[in-house]
Amino acid sequence: MGETEHLSRYRLVAVGKDVVWRVSDEEAVALTGAPGQLVIAEMVDILAAFTNMWGRNVVPLCEPTPGVRVDPDIRGGYPVVAGTRVPYDLVASLLDDGVAPDDVSAFYPSVGSDGARGAVAFARYVDEYREHPKAA
Repeated sequence: MGETEHLSRYRLVAVGKDVVWRVSDEEAVALTGAPGQLVIAEMVDILAAFTNMWGRNVVPLCEPTPGVRVDPDIRGGYPVVAGTRVPYDLVASLLDDGVAPDDVSAFYPSVGSDGARGAVAFARYVDEYREHPKAA
């Protein structure tokens, strides 16, 4: 279709079981539905890891690092330690303050040392991404 903007630039609307790209108030393009209809992207592609336009690797959305999960049904999709509702950044801040990964469970009993390590790894990734949004 010749469109090259990031998917976040487009307005996609669910109409029943179909997805429609709302180009403007007057124009819309059906993206799914009828046999042979063009599909611009499958959700698995959007959620998977990819390399952005600056050559930086972007982590997969649902599991950005081992031990961290993103689920829209848990804390509104805010990244948490896998198997818990504990936000990754709270756990990472404990490690930054000197708490050992094995001791995080004293603060959050549902968080094990692997989850704590995953939380701090994701926090480092987020911090680095904020500090250097473009590759050199």
